Amino acid sequence: RPTATQLNLVTASFAAQEIEVIHDYGQGPAPLNGGNLIDDDDGNVDGFGDEFYGYKSANLDANRNGYFHYALHPHRYNDGNSSGLAEINGDDLINATLSFYNNDLKVAGTIQHELGHNLNLRHGGNINTNRKPNYNSVMSYNYQFYGVDNNCTPVGDGVVDYSHGVNPDLDENDLNESHGICGSDQNVGWDWNEDGDETDTSLVADINRSWRSEGASGDGSFRVLRDHDDWGNLSYSGLLSSDGVLFAGPNREVVACPTPPDFLPD
Repeated sequence: RPTATQLNLVTASFAAQEIEVIHDYGQGPAPLNGGNLIDDDDGNVDGFGDEFYGYKSANLDANRNGYFHYALHPHRYNDGNSSGLAEINGDDLINATLSFYNNDLKVAGTIQHELGHNLNLRHGGNINTNRKPNYNSVMSYNYQFYGVDNNCTPVGDGVVDYSHGVNPDLDENDLNESHGICGSDQNVGWDWNEDGDETDTSLVADINRSWRSEGASGDGSFRVLRDHDDWGNLSYSGLLSSDGVLFAGPNREVVACPTPPDFLPD
């Protein structure tokens, strides 16, 4: 299960927005004494299947439904290597952090990422488009494991946060490198086509991709990439959802999140 240090990073992120997050992982005293370790031989759960809901039924008091999200922190789920699974606008999440359990930033970012799905956020905020460099949120795969940007470059800088929706649009068919991510008034450019300078204008480039290594590919489309105000659009109605087969119809959406990356220099 996550450590107090890892959970405190998430708590601090929400507290900065005057939102109180209560983590119950059995740390006590009451009422924070409901979280517990589960005796699971292989540390591998079946996603949101009978095993998961069996554990939830046996370990989450019914009077907490509608108030608490339910999180499991197994080694893995469905024998895979995905870092997490979560309901969109729901109340259940899985954080599978075996390969990076001792890295506080990666664990905290993953917890806040999966919780964000429960709060109705997608990998592009209000849309599924991933790795938008101007979308400064742990919901993006660019920032889930490395924290968000704090110096107007596409590389994460170790801060666990959702986006505040303040960055200007980036038109992949008409980029100005001198404007970078944050716009012309910040005087921080970025070499979108990796040609060694930051002077190109009217540039066409596929930029929603990983920027931790050179030459990574984008998503193959060229569009206007927009930031999103995550904090201003969180939804808490997912706490009222029903579980399992009662909520397995077309209105239930579940998203699986990325395989943990190789450890790269921070």
